[in-house]
Amino acid sequence: MGGVDYVPTPTRFTSTNEKKPLSLIAKDYYFRWAFSRNYVIYAGLMDKIYGIRHADHTAFNRGVNGFGLSQNDQSHGLILQYNDNKMLEGFFNIFLGNMSQDSDLRQRGFSFMGEYAFDKKLTLGASLLKSSNDYLDLTRLGVHSRVGFAKGKSLMGEIGIRKDKAKQLDTSEKNGYYTYIQSMIAYSKGYNILTTYQIYKDDMASKGTTRNKFGLGWIAFPWKKTEFRTEL
Repeated sequence: MGGVDYVPTPTRFTSTNEKKPLSLIAKDYYFRWAFSRNYVIYAGLMDKIYGIRHADHTAFNRGVNGFGLSQNDQSHGLILQYNDNKMLEGFFNIFLGNMSQDSDLRQRGFSFMGEYAFDKKLTLGASLLKSSNDYLDLTRLGVHSRVGFAKGKSLMGEIGIRKDKAKQLDTSEKNGYYTYIQSMIAYSKGYNILTTYQIYKDDMASKGTTRNKFGLGWIAFPWKKTEFRTEL
């Protein structure tokens, strides 16, 4: 499986003799093998395993943590998935960085995500990621939950801490946190209102601004395998 994206050539290459970068890039490609009823292995270029995956890659639990906002966030590696087909699901990811980057910039490490379903309407999960390159050590730790209630209503959320430690010029650490909460309320079959609230602070030791973001959106499933989504 895989996908290809188009990236416009930056305007500065029109007036230089530099070699132009490729306009078509592979954002992901991987081989998937289900070698038993409970285990699946993935190999290739993929998103790192961590937390709740959703369509908004600019969200604080995705973009600021390095999971999908940049074209180099995807990483070459291996993922092992376990699913007992009932309540427990787990992923373990070993990654070597994106091979299209220079070797000193590639984040190499591992991540883990586990989720337990208490019933059809309540799951709890946790994630851990540790990685480093020649300049920076990264640690991400989060917990998340998905809850269904009433008819056509759901709530999902993730809260976590993040640590960035520079290796060379600056030996200080940045310890921050993030929160992501989203609700979905159905007002008709296949049509739903989305509300999202997010908080992000990159360094708890500083007096810097805490970023808050509120979103209001709409999501519809008018036909099978078809989704329309918009958010402000």
